[in-house]
Amino acid sequence: MFRLLGSCCLLWLVLSLQLIAQTSQIHFLSGTDRENPAQWDFQIDKGRKSGSWQKINVPACWETEGFGEYSFGTVSSDEKAVYKHQFMALPTWQDKHINLVFEGVLTDAEVKLNGVNLGTHQGGYERFVFDVSSLLKLGTTNELEVAVSKRSTNAAIAQGKVPMWLFGGIYKPVYLEVLPPVHITGMTVETQAGGYLTAQIYINKKDNVQIAAYLQDMEGKTAGILLQSNIKPISADNTAGFQFTTTFSGVQAWSDELPQRYRLVTELQDSQGKVLHRTAQTVGFRTVAVKNDGLYINDKKMKLRGVKYRAHWHESGISVGRQISELDGLLLKELNANALYNPFYQPDAHLLDVCDSLGLYVIYTVAEGSAPAATIRRDLNHPSVILMAADSRSKLLEGRPVISPADVEELPIQSINDAVFTKTWQSVNNGKQMGLFLSSFADELVKEDGKPIEKPSANGGIVNAYRNPKPVFHAVAELWSPLQLSSETADGLFNGTLTVYNKFTFTNLSRCKFIWQLVDIANPLGGAVNPQIVESGTAFPPNVVPGVKDKLLLNLPANWQERDLLAVTALSPMGSEIYTWRFPITTQERNIPQLLLGEFAETAVPQKTNDGWELIGGDVVVSLHSSGYISAIKVQGKPLKIRGIAQSEAPVGTADIQQGTITFRYPESAAVRSISYALSDAGVLRIQYTGKEIAFSYAESLQEVSAFAAGPFPQGQTKGIPIGLHQHKTPLYEGDYRQFYWAKLRTTAVPISIMTTSDNVIMRLSSVGQILFTNASSGKAGTPSITTLFFKAGE
Repeated sequence: MFRLLGSCCLLWLVLSLQLIAQTSQIHFLSGTDRENPAQWDFQIDKGRKSGSWQKINVPACWETEGFGEYSFGTVSSDEKAVYKHQFMALPTWQDKHINLVFEGVLTDAEVKLNGVNLGTHQGGYERFVFDVSSLLKLGTTNELEVAVSKRSTNAAIAQGKVPMWLFGGIYKPVYLEVLPPVHITGMTVETQAGGYLTAQIYINKKDNVQIAAYLQDMEGKTAGILLQSNIKPISADNTAGFQFTTTFSGVQAWSDELPQRYRLVTELQDSQGKVLHRTAQTVGFRTVAVKNDGLYINDKKMKLRGVKYRAHWHESGISVGRQISELDGLLLKELNANALYNPFYQPDAHLLDVCDSLGLYVIYTVAEGSAPAATIRRDLNHPSVILMAADSRSKLLEGRPVISPADVEELPIQSINDAVFTKTWQSVNNGKQMGLFLSSFADELVKEDGKPIEKPSANGGIVNAYRNPKPVFHAVAELWSPLQLSSETADGLFNGTLTVYNKFTFTNLSRCKFIWQLVDIANPLGGAVNPQIVESGTAFPPNVVPGVKDKLLLNLPANWQERDLLAVTALSPMGSEIYTWRFPITTQERNIPQLLLGEFAETAVPQKTNDGWELIGGDVVVSLHSSGYISAIKVQGKPLKIRGIAQSEAPVGTADIQQGTITFRYPESAAVRSISYALSDAGVLRIQYTGKEIAFSYAESLQEVSAFAAGPFPQGQTKGIPIGLHQHKTPLYEGDYRQFYWAKLRTTAVPISIMTTSDNVIMRLSSVGQILFTNASSGKAGTPSITTLFFKAGE
């Protein structure tokens, strides 16, 4: 038994060593990424920590490690630095082909190995490779030296097009690629929907070798085998390799909606069929065509919706790892974007891997001064990379069409509001442009001694530097959602029926899923205000093709009308959240405590004072100026720093007192026709006004706002923050609260609760210490609306 087990282990070890020998081995000299660096010796000629040898993390931008000087603009500072690193080369690498690979160095790099000058590379955004097979000293120490200039001597590279943070250093990984003596050097793959695939496989030697290839799904199951009869040598005399064209049956198309991926496994064999080298390339089957009327993906007209993207992290500059790519990719899907556009340079390979897996189309600009074949051949194999951008449409890069910046619309984040965005998006949808790209994904800042350094022109992102979405993010996510849910009522109240609009390009609605929740939200006078999910369930939508609307049946329980709110979340065929809509069920009047409404049947009669009137109820005293605004409020004898703002016109006649309610009337030309006040014995103040809006000032320091409403929205925005219970600390509470039911303002003094029985009320909280209440429907029918508000100080 022991001998058998030992034999099995030996066989496994032999097979494993054979497999390793057949595949490429990566031996990192640097760390794998910015999160997992290695330390090298380093000296810089000027700026911070200059003039002496020290340790530095690699990969990293040297500025974020405390060296040199930060640069912002179109031309970088001109520091120069030298890196040195010693490493062991394994004896088992005898007779191997070994490449020294730099994934990215900013900007000019002169490389030496064991004192031998390997050459110089210019350009910070492309990988470059040296064959070091004959220069490595196996079984002993080797020394790598890299001299780096932050500013390139190539003017085309040194001069940027737009101001940005500019960095220096070995900011991407450095490694040895250990290959068999005869090996695959690269491949170019082109696919189309329907399983069509054509490939060119490049090798370093072409004598007495052959190619075998097969297709796997991402779980490793064989999806197709390439027939040897389809494989031909590359016809060019100076190129060693093979080419083949085939059609695999039964494969699914790749798209932004369902990014189905496969692996093309390629084996280089000797004449007897022994595997010399094996590679695996992720592929996706999709057809890309640029026609006179726009872009087509898989024979469907496609409008790209995305952002201009540059990888940047506040702690590491443009030295980022896969974690940041995954974070940003998920944020783009949450935005309901389907594309990213890098107009600056070639993206990281791990970003393209993420885009392949999530379903994001990629356009990027070939960096100035780079060789297209060396720069983009690898990236064109990614299904996500659909187009290249350059200044001239006349070029073809590796046979792919090149678009110009005029083929897409750009919209600055700062100028976005509902009207501008909707108008621009409709124009793109109706025109020939391929898509709309927001001007920037993330704000860019750097840190020096732990303190952030910001530039206004680098802060135009749809998320901030820490990847927290800005308010406009959620508005765009709602407007770009490929599914749209709407209530059939004018006021947005849910009445039992929802309409769903399938705006997908490829996906039938039946492949999606909806999760519904019935929610109760307590009123602010009841203590805790946390929402309670009363019931939930799943709805499976009907068979609805793209471009069609239909009813969505939720199969809610019979008592659904007793709840406050309905939330509906749409899930994509991949199971990711598309968007969550919320619809109020209860009205403002039903939501308010009915006991509160009855308290005003008998209230104390207002008392006349020297400059106005005084209302007393419980431990609350409200003073009214003779012109009709609140001049002071006291709670338990202590002043509350909130008061009304006087109307622009004086009242007409004297105040009218009826059963404890005092009313001030204004001219018909005034924005407010009348204001009435009443104070209950429990200290609840009721304000009723006829007209558009009233305002209050407050000097109390707001700490937190809880509101049953939609928002808060910046001015001009009404989308993206659906109705619900929203809780924000300062200063995030600022903005418009629409579909307003109630709010609880926690101050340094006492909490203040505000409620309404009126619909279409908007509460605006501003940073200048004002609260504005607007009735959005006032005047629409020619008659001013009556708005009722209730205020309660204390718990």
